[in-house]
Amino acid sequence: MGPAGAEKFFEILFGIRRKRAGAIRGRWVYSTTMSNPEPAITLPDDLASCHALLEQFAGMFDELKRENDELRLAYKELLQQAFRRRSERYIDNPDQMKLDFGASDDVSDAAEGLSQAAEEAGVVVKEYKRRPRKPRNETFPKHIERYEVVVELPDAMKDCVEHGRRKLIGYDCVETLEFERPKLRVRVTKYPKYICEGSPECGVVSPERPTGLVEGDRYDTSVAAEVITGKYGYHLPIYRQQDYFAGSGWLPSRSTLLNLLVASAFVIRPLIEYFKQSVLDDSVIGTDDTPVTLLLPKNIPKPDEGDPKSQRIYEVFTRAAANGKPSVSARMWAYRGASAPLNVFDFTVSWHRD
Repeated sequence: MGPAGAEKFFEILFGIRRKRAGAIRGRWVYSTTMSNPEPAITLPDDLASCHALLEQFAGMFDELKRENDELRLAYKELLQQAFRRRSERYIDNPDQMKLDFGASDDVSDAAEGLSQAAEEAGVVVKEYKRRPRKPRNETFPKHIERYEVVVELPDAMKDCVEHGRRKLIGYDCVETLEFERPKLRVRVTKYPKYICEGSPECGVVSPERPTGLVEGDRYDTSVAAEVITGKYGYHLPIYRQQDYFAGSGWLPSRSTLLNLLVASAFVIRPLIEYFKQSVLDDSVIGTDDTPVTLLLPKNIPKPDEGDPKSQRIYEVFTRAAANGKPSVSARMWAYRGASAPLNVFDFTVSWHRD
């Protein structure tokens, strides 16, 4: 805003203030003398004149209120014009003040001195180059499976009226990404049964069956891997994963998905211990902790005998419940070795290492 604009702004602002002050003075004015606290306006004695005076004051009040609202809007608009953000571009305005660095010999000598000092010191000022914008690449990754669909030309268009049969010179290829919903399938494994005819005492012989995650080997490890990825990779609660699998045609119960999680934890525990030991064997271990608010369960589980971590959880939960706290400040820990490319995570119910 130039000098003329600023002067105009303050002129309007002071005018608004004068109008508001005049409107306030135009209201009922009472004498400030304590000995004679009579109103400056003479009130009539008859009821009809009083009603007319009240109607007159009501009209004045509505008019003053309307003017006050208009002045407030004008005031806000002037403030926005004066102080709101604007693009910093140069506009050749005669009212706009400019920085005058002067054209004297002292200014020229100072500029030359700075240039010579930079040359003598061997300071090379690199020219600023705008970083080239990366070209936009909309091609799909090469590892995605592709299949071809050839669109046949109708027979009527293969023949030209003037030249006869048209010749194929190539194809225009258009890639279209498709999404296929995850599919569920049931693997039926047949175990043959053999007997000795006429000798029931030999019993039935059948191949040994592998140990499954749950009883009956009803769910493959691929289902458990999807449950683990959904819960800990995509942060999907179990009840939402019910809808996820239902979209593929199978609606599991929450207990089934939870049983798969518990069984998977038991199976992969040796792998976790291997990762943990690989990080501990490193010469340097980096660690960091993140505070996490952990809500107390309604029923605090009993500690497992011989498990210090379980006993620590029971101790912290019991103390918090006794103090009436709905949650505790737990910690998520991350460990990484200097040479082992592994990140090992741990969870504790307090800041102390349990």
